[in-house]
Amino acid sequence: MGFLANVMNPKVAMFNLLFPLFTHPECGFVLWQSAALDEIQMLISGLLDRMLVLGAASITAVLARSARVGRRARAAGARHHGRLAQSECMN
Repeated sequence: MGFLANVMNPKVAMFNLLFPLFTHPECGFVLWQSAALDEIQMLISGLLDRMLVLGAASITAVLARSARVGRRARAAGARHHGRLAQSECMN
């Protein structure tokens, strides 16, 4: 999903085309330079997204093994569902 968000997000590509800060016409075709910069940006964004997902998954695994965290999560869920039930009855 993060990959699709990066591919379908035209802001960076438009930024590189409209404000060619890192392209040099004397070094070749500007469109190819811009495309290369866009690919590098998508690669970095994809790696960052992957690192965030893997980090969140490992933290979730550690917290899931903790009995104290499990009790608090169940209590919070019960309070949340209790509030939902009250709000539905009040309407």
